[in-house]
Amino acid sequence: MGENTTRVRPELSSPEGSVLFWMEFPWPWPPPHRLHLYSSDVNGCRVEFAARSDRSLEVLVKDRLGAIMYSVVSQPIEPSASGPFHLGLTFSPTGQFIYINAEQLKRQSEDSAAKNVEPSKFAFTSEFQHNGVSLTDPAANPACAEWVARRSRKFQRPAIKPHYREKTLIEQLDDLLRAREVLRFVRGEVLLGRVSLAGVLATEIRALVHWRKDDAPDNQYNPLLLRIASKIQLALPVYASVNWASATLEHHAGSDLVQGLIAPSIYPSVLPFALVDAQECLSQQCARMRHPATGAVESISLKWFIARCSHVLGSAHYDEDTSDILLAVQRQAMMSESAVVQLLTNTAECLIDLIDWVLLKFREHSLIPEDFEDTRRQWQ
Repeated sequence: MGENTTRVRPELSSPEGSVLFWMEFPWPWPPPHRLHLYSSDVNGCRVEFAARSDRSLEVLVKDRLGAIMYSVVSQPIEPSASGPFHLGLTFSPTGQFIYINAEQLKRQSEDSAAKNVEPSKFAFTSEFQHNGVSLTDPAANPACAEWVARRSRKFQRPAIKPHYREKTLIEQLDDLLRAREVLRFVRGEVLLGRVSLAGVLATEIRALVHWRKDDAPDNQYNPLLLRIASKIQLALPVYASVNWASATLEHHAGSDLVQGLIAPSIYPSVLPFALVDAQECLSQQCARMRHPATGAVESISLKWFIARCSHVLGSAHYDEDTSDILLAVQRQAMMSESAVVQLLTNTAECLIDLIDWVLLKFREHSLIPEDFEDTRRQWQ
């Protein structure tokens, strides 16, 4: 989840500001070609971060017309492992500086030696000490209590088809491990520019967290992550934007379909956010969709939008009918730096974090052995 702050000094013709966000680098590092990582609008400027095949980071700051105002290339970096990194930029006419985990990077022209960097220290702990993420926030259990109870009611009776048996707990956790590896792989491929797989990513997200009835079983949907969490009445706390209501989906050319739709994250933001259960985040009416034929505006949820992505981008459905809105989603998803792609990849990142959290809690409850994941790496 990214955040930005800006201000304009009257005596300067160019703005100054800062951008901060969490990011997992593509792994293995470096990417085989220049790879877009993140973009943000800052006071009329467009800030774009990219990773380069020479192990450096590149940042462009563009004006409203797309002209480059500032360009910065960092010294090479060498991440020690995959994981979250806190990236930042401060810029003004007098200087532009890239930061990683609050430490300033030198420019490539100043230092060609690679800088070793470690993932941020936010390890999930069994002591429940709050370490800056939603999962260990002291307010998490009260904030998620309603949805924990709803999951317990929804999944209290397994939905078993005739001539089938219920999967064992280990078999269901095997499914969860496979789902995590699929998310990681497909998300990485989409970030590398293979946007034709965006529909596969949306479909995998839908299989993990999509539902219709809050308190009762669905005929069609049995979301894996929610079902597994219900078995130990586990909260799924995330930080979610509170500015969703201002987002409006348009269909005309050039519009940003998901401007204002922000994926949930376990990391806090300086933007207005709330600590909520993942289901509450996915189900809240978070944007308005304007129908091109009638002009009518309809409120939609994040889970609705992700489900429609899984339909229109293939993988889940190849339907005979469509709409102008869905065609616009399809067009934007075919662009590697589009907001649709960022929304899907950021949501997938959050679900990977939640799956890790669920597996940790199952180990703490002694429901799976400590080496459960290691014994299954042969098929990962």
